[in-house]
Amino acid sequence: MAQQQPTNPNIGCNVSECRYNCKGDQCCSLGQIEIVQENKKANSEHATCCHSFECK
Repeated sequence: MAQQQPTNPNIGCNVSECRYNCKGDQCCSLGQIEIVQENKKANSEHATCCHSFECK
């Protein structure tokens, strides 16, 4: 897993329950994130998931 850094404006995020969400900025504090497929074939945004999520 990537190490937590200051606000990263290149990764937008509005999941306030995530440990890496920057309150008020709607950004992630990680330098990089890992996206994974939820289905055999990703054919919509609902078929993918941020695997870097950690609950606060």
